[in-house]
Amino acid sequence: MGRGTTVGAVLALAAAFLVVALQPVRHSWWLSADPDGAYVGNSLNILLGNHTNYLDHPGLPTQDALAIGFGAQYLIGKATGGISDRESFANDRMLDLDQARPLYRTWAMILFLGATLLVYAVVRRLLGHWTWGLAGSVLFVTAPGLATVSLLLRPDWALAALCLGAGYFTVTAFDHRSPTRYTAAAMLLGFAMTMKLAAIGMAVPLAVAAVWRSPDSGWLRRISTTVAPRARRHVLWLVPTAVVWVVLCWIFNRERLPIIQTDDQRAILINGATFLGGYALFAWLVERFRIPWADRIFRLFYAWLMLAFVVGLALPLSLVLDDGIQSLVAMRETLTGGRVNEGVEPFADFSLHSFLDYPLSAAGVIIALGLAAGVLGIARRRYWPFILALGTLVLATMAAARLSQPNYYAPAFAVAIPGALWLFARRGSRSMPYLLWLPVLLILGLGLAHDESAQWERESETNAAAQQLADDLLRPGEVILAPSYYFPVEDVRFGSLVDGFADHVPEYPYRFLSAPRVAAERGLTPAYYVAADSDLPAEGVAKVDIGGYGPFVVERLPIRWGREREYGVARILEAPALE
Repeated sequence: MGRGTTVGAVLALAAAFLVVALQPVRHSWWLSADPDGAYVGNSLNILLGNHTNYLDHPGLPTQDALAIGFGAQYLIGKATGGISDRESFANDRMLDLDQARPLYRTWAMILFLGATLLVYAVVRRLLGHWTWGLAGSVLFVTAPGLATVSLLLRPDWALAALCLGAGYFTVTAFDHRSPTRYTAAAMLLGFAMTMKLAAIGMAVPLAVAAVWRSPDSGWLRRISTTVAPRARRHVLWLVPTAVVWVVLCWIFNRERLPIIQTDDQRAILINGATFLGGYALFAWLVERFRIPWADRIFRLFYAWLMLAFVVGLALPLSLVLDDGIQSLVAMRETLTGGRVNEGVEPFADFSLHSFLDYPLSAAGVIIALGLAAGVLGIARRRYWPFILALGTLVLATMAAARLSQPNYYAPAFAVAIPGALWLFARRGSRSMPYLLWLPVLLILGLGLAHDESAQWERESETNAAAQQLADDLLRPGEVILAPSYYFPVEDVRFGSLVDGFADHVPEYPYRFLSAPRVAAERGLTPAYYVAADSDLPAEGVAKVDIGGYGPFVVERLPIRWGREREYGVARILEAPALE
């Protein structure tokens, strides 16, 4: 590695560290309970041998990594005599999730820094100089919505970098008709989908590239002659890594038999294997008997790419096999409009007006430049910008179709970065023009100035006021109901984002809940209801629905609380039957 490449990598990491340093590193777990609480609670359940119920992303690599980390903490604690058994360890962590912050925020930071380095390496290789790589990584850390979640367990930044990585292998495979790089692209795409399902958008440019410029005959021999020497060179770390992984798989799966537990799990394995095997058989017959026209659809190389995708998908799923197979069921349901996509009206939240404000304004510029690079690349017969632009278009369309939140555009933004910068490359010069640093640093400045710490402060003050309110109002066995699962009180966040997702949760001392059903399960009496002052009856007695149950008969009390006295209180006079 040259000196310039090293300097660029160090500066890229410095930019990422700067972003992380400006975040509220020490804020309490519940302020980012979505999704941190669900990830951590389910990782502790995996350690206990229970199932994970949080498969919305599905986010299995993070849950696996945290389960391994918690396992290491447990073994150290047991060896030193501080911990007696796994359940006690897990209960202790879940009842005080701030104890887990060093572990899961370190993991989040490692992923964020690793994603930044991956973007740096890809852009440097595509554009030929470390200055381009540095500019690309600086733009990446300002991707919409990423800076404010750089220390959270949201998978968006890892997803964005992995999408760009899959795009890099796709375009370089296209240029060299390399079967090895096509294989790497398919495997990386499969792995990326276990982080977050939006990675499926990169299947489109991969498919287009593989159909457009498939490798020549003898592709399997080329793969073996390329991979075998590299494997021999790296055998000293590949073999120990494989052994450690097999041991971890045995440890985590030995208490989880039988692995296949539902008809849905069995069906998805049988149907998937039947499709892949049937396709490979048809492809072999077509190539063996040279059936005209059919070879445009059925090729053994396409079957190989499908297999590579499955291998990449299976790697993180193998650590906890039963949950891994269930995650495949969850993926299918999500991609067909179920689970988190149920009830989402496509493009209902999309508005061009939202791109006039930061951060979508900056994202819109980079995405537009990436798409323009695709058009110019076709004109210049440089096809890699076009292939990446195709991925950008698909990913941006998916983001617009589903809620259109800023962080959803991060993968499209990342994939657009190399093409956007390539537009400004000068002929005969490898390094980036000095004048281009001005807009790059301007975007970085806007990203660093976009501070959301005031929100954390407001929510912390609301929680402190709520605890004082509970001290003043509640008697033993009583609980206060809140209107939303995201109401800014620690108890509410625990009930909805930890207890609501995890198989095993210890007895938690609830004083606030958003789910009346949980109050009934815990033997607690709903005594009061709190909400924004404008959402409560003006005065007297009224009927309201709370958490999907009702009617509750409530009486408004002359109490206002909160940072700006924006919340009110009502006494619950009569509650419906809670089941």
